[in-house]
Amino acid sequence: MASGYDSALAILLITFALLIHHKALTPPNPPPTSAERRYIGWVDKTLCRWMSLPTVVQKIVIWIVGVAEVAGILFHSTQGGCIPNCPDDIQLEGTTHMNAWLLLGTTFIILGGTLRWSCYRTLGRLFTFEVSVQRNHKLITSGVYGIVRHPAYSGMFVVYTGIFIWQGGSPYSCTRQMLLGSGDSTSHFGSGFGVWGKMMVISYVVWSVMLLHGTVKRIRAEDTLLFNEFGDEWRRWVEKVPYALVPYVL
Repeated sequence: MASGYDSALAILLITFALLIHHKALTPPNPPPTSAERRYIGWVDKTLCRWMSLPTVVQKIVIWIVGVAEVAGILFHSTQGGCIPNCPDDIQLEGTTHMNAWLLLGTTFIILGGTLRWSCYRTLGRLFTFEVSVQRNHKLITSGVYGIVRHPAYSGMFVVYTGIFIWQGGSPYSCTRQMLLGSGDSTSHFGSGFGVWGKMMVISYVVWSVMLLHGTVKRIRAEDTLLFNEFGDEWRRWVEKVPYALVPYVL
């Protein structure tokens, strides 16, 4: 069974990850005007005209699973036992190796969110969640933008990787229980959701994949937009910083 120290550390990591995740998905500036906005295909124009919508949904989902997980840790700590009617492979007792997944996942979220926060500071007023060319727009090539061209998206991929690791491997994960639980109404947390719980988890995975796919499309579109706007200045930047997301890889 997890010690009180382990439980406290898990709660601290989850809370910190939730706060960093919230910051990473909160626009640092107001949205650009309609004249400044550049739409990337019909999906972006139709569904993401207000980019706050998908980010708000994402933040709500992660807050729910994070708070539920903290509640589960407190329940387990106070009750001093395993989750009833939960499959053996996700019982909390005796699964100390699983704590590594919680640590790894939340660390990824914290690192990815911190990277995005660094991008906010570097770009200042130019950083918006909507693709735009603003008045007196400048091509920023310093700071993290001197390492990769789209570090904010790199941070987002790191955040999502952390979420999948955390929720897929943590022994306290309600998402994991919803996916693998028995569906018995007496089970703890998500196990009682049965088929509906599994559908919710699968829907979230599909939602996340769609957002990440859209992110890849936005990277290509933004490169085209910046090239059209800055020309030779953009070419020189690409020569100096050839990688879009990961140094020496992509």
